[in-house]
Amino acid sequence: MRKAGARVVHGSDWPIDPFDTFLALKIGVTRSGDSTNPHSAASIAPIFEGPINADPALSRNDVLRAITMNSAHQLRLDKVVGSVEVGKFADLIVLDRNFMSVPDEELGRNRVLLTMVGGKVVMAVDAFANTLPEAQRAMNDRARVLSLRGSTGHAIPTDAKGAPHGDGHRH
Repeated sequence: MRKAGARVVHGSDWPIDPFDTFLALKIGVTRSGDSTNPHSAASIAPIFEGPINADPALSRNDVLRAITMNSAHQLRLDKVVGSVEVGKFADLIVLDRNFMSVPDEELGRNRVLLTMVGGKVVMAVDAFANTLPEAQRAMNDRARVLSLRGSTGHAIPTDAKGAPHGDGHRH
């Protein structure tokens, strides 16, 4: 479909399927699961190891575009989200490894170290933990619970009064 010019959009059936964004992106690139990931069918049965078939996969650029710019376009939000540009919400994540260069078999094992929503740090771990505002640090523990493997970058920002609000996304 991509080679025919279709705009491919990344999606999720969460909570039906595990919410593991990086595993889904890895599958898009390699057309195979990850036997070390408990969310992957490849971890349950050897029959699911390896590529599903010989059809072409997406490039890393294609899967990143599918989860960012193409998804924003599909939601008619591309004027405010989907890419890092002046005038758009500063919603972004910092990963522990470069998605463009990590070996194929490790694509689904990336971890989010920092999540920004609207230009504000709402979740941060490891070396970035000190970038989180003091008032937000208590919420950081809750953010980790939402993504046990730290793979999705989900966080719970607070509203103007400090109350939890949403899941870190601007739905």
